[in-house]
Amino acid sequence: MKFTKKGEIVMSKFLRVFIGLMLFISTYSFADSSNKFYIKTGISLNKTSSQVVNVRDEYDSFDFDFKSKSYGSYTLGLGYEVNSFYNIEALFQYTPKINYKEREIEHETKVDHSALILNNIISIPELIDAKWPIKPYVGLGLGFVRYSIKIPYTEYSYTSTGYDYKEKYTRDSGTNFVWKATVGTVYPITKSIDLDLSYSYGDYGNLKAKEFSKEFELTKDFSYSLKAHELFLGLRYKF
Repeated sequence: MKFTKKGEIVMSKFLRVFIGLMLFISTYSFADSSNKFYIKTGISLNKTSSQVVNVRDEYDSFDFDFKSKSYGSYTLGLGYEVNSFYNIEALFQYTPKINYKEREIEHETKVDHSALILNNIISIPELIDAKWPIKPYVGLGLGFVRYSIKIPYTEYSYTSTGYDYKEKYTRDSGTNFVWKATVGTVYPITKSIDLDLSYSYGDYGNLKAKEFSKEFELTKDFSYSLKAHELFLGLRYKF
């Protein structure tokens, strides 16, 4: 789902709520000595699902096939233990530029994105009142992703000798709804520090761009559905 100007307003409001929640957690923690609050930070090794870039105009539609692509991302956020088995986390995820290469195209498609996510975590041992050395959990994250995308395409034109063509790029940016389903485990290292390992499946929606051809008076719409498998390695610092 891609948002227009109205969506940008929603994103702005979500950002204010996100920042407010982080400020609330950090401020309230000074009055609470029970270690219910924690900082979460880590890195992810991600791999996209095999996808296509769809190109569509008034007369035709075709796809560029992309194989799966591995890339990294970084996460920083604050968490709060609402009760013995339920945590809520406010997370910021930054992903540097991802470069995709399609065999039939000389240039690369480039994507970068940043996400704000509210993550809901259910700890299984606490839920069933069990005492385990590790604490497996399941989670569901909801939020917004801000992306930019740069897609190569071929522009054809008439010349005195026939057709000519040039390789060009179309660029665009937008805001999408994002959701993640997570399974993971927490392993206590010290009283204040936990190791956090997890797998997530993330759906970042359709990344879209468009280009208008003056030669043929056509508008080309480009669409790429970004879905990824994500392995996270991080730490929780309780305070």
